[in-house]
Amino acid sequence: MDSAHRTVGVCQRRTQPAAIDSRAEAQYKENEITLNKGDFILLYTDGLTDAINAQNEDFGLQRVTDTASKVHTQPAANIQSAIVAAVAAHVGGTEAFDDITMVVVKRES
Repeated sequence: MDSAHRTVGVCQRRTQPAAIDSRAEAQYKENEITLNKGDFILLYTDGLTDAINAQNEDFGLQRVTDTASKVHTQPAANIQSAIVAAVAAHVGGTEAFDDITMVVVKRES
């Protein structure tokens, strides 16, 4: 989230997830980005966007970005809490079929 321009950028993996294997000879490309004051990065697993409700509708990327945009001025912990609350409200009592892992990194100053 670029807080100065109130824009959300999305980077998605377009291949099958790589299994973590110490024997694997995977190669990774290193990149650097600069976070300005108020910018944040949200890293998450597919359990977040794939969380479904009783109507079999997934939470989806749009709900993630909408929720994050509404609370982007808050500290990282509040952003994460808001997304968790939105997912919980979306799924209601539907049993989870996948875990959700999420990390929010925000530059405060």
